[in-house]
Amino acid sequence: MFTPDSLLDMAIDFEAQANGLTVSTMVSDAALASDYRGKAYDFRRKSMEATVCAEWMENHGITEAPMIGPFGNIKIEQHVKVRIKAGATVFGFGKEIPHGGKITTRSYTVTATSIDNGYAMSAACGYKGKLEVRNQQVHWAGTGGYWRWTDANNVILEETV
Repeated sequence: MFTPDSLLDMAIDFEAQANGLTVSTMVSDAALASDYRGKAYDFRRKSMEATVCAEWMENHGITEAPMIGPFGNIKIEQHVKVRIKAGATVFGFGKEIPHGGKITTRSYTVTATSIDNGYAMSAACGYKGKLEVRNQQVHWAGTGGYWRWTDANNVILEETV
């Protein structure tokens, strides 16, 4: 589970890893130095995302979550059976799903066709809008062939059910 404090600790660790790689860029091999700079950039981006997620959780009164933004403890692969929890908000195309999504009344099993990575953005990341976090989303083909999706926090891997 992720908490705002654990995310801030992750941000500090990512920044320390980025700083360690920045010092390493003083190597004589240009290709190796470029690789180090790229990895340092990735660690700094992860540090910013962790900080944004922590702030977003605090602003929304969320104390802990198994997945938040691009960070998650559960890895869901394509074409794996997953169970959508009862009470989950499901979004999709077609007449039966309203614009704001539909809350499920029971759990049901679907085959995940794709999983989108989550993201976290703020002005510090170059984003001009307000603080925004989107968790990973699981997609599947629903009734009538219309695509459906939900937050990955609403999903249980079928093997663990």
